[in-house]
Amino acid sequence: MNTIREEGNLPDPAIQPLVHPLDLPAARRSFAASWWLDQLASPTMFLALASMLWAISNNYITPILVSLVVTVCAAFASRYQSGEAWSHIPRKRHDHQRHVPLWWSVAQAAISTLALYVGLILLLGWIIARDFPPGVAAFSVGMGIGIVLIMSTTPLWNLGAPRHLRSEARAWSPQYISLALTAAAVVFSSVTLAGAADAESWQLIDIATGTAVILAVQCLWLLIHVVTSRSSSGPRT
Repeated sequence: MNTIREEGNLPDPAIQPLVHPLDLPAARRSFAASWWLDQLASPTMFLALASMLWAISNNYITPILVSLVVTVCAAFASRYQSGEAWSHIPRKRHDHQRHVPLWWSVAQAAISTLALYVGLILLLGWIIARDFPPGVAAFSVGMGIGIVLIMSTTPLWNLGAPRHLRSEARAWSPQYISLALTAAAVVFSSVTLAGAADAESWQLIDIATGTAVILAVQCLWLLIHVVTSRSSSGPRT
């Protein structure tokens, strides 16, 4: 269980009742480390890492397992650093509604999109150069579809949720841009693979399997968040 640290450095509750780790120099570094590790645990980074390993390996399964281990370790490390950051603040004063700086959101969108493009370029070259069977190409397209589905959840929520539950407009503008670029990349990759591989032989089960793998990675990431959040909770006053 994390303990309270640096409580004497907290802002006066009469002036600022809720506090975020970004308000405290002692907690800021841990929070930033948690946020960046969170990006490493994203599905797009999983795809980029798996594609890089596929490009230098003749093995099909090992890159997925290695990428999964890296993703899981990054997620656990992120939650640990997050717990360290929030442990500087009494639970009743936690400001969980605070948004990260805008440039962080822009960086997140840029990193996610860049990782996806790098992953897709490597994946396309790997599949085309080795003349893999159509099932591999279909599986890769399914992974791209899974990433688009994951990235579309937040924008769709902001469109349909009540106003008081939506994110700030400035925070989700980069997400729309990233989603559009991601969708364009997946469409381009699918068309390229369809021309290079025998698209008529693609099986729906292979596409669905690729989508399921990415969704499973995201579900595992969310599960780690929930488990570590509950394990780090306690009577902090």
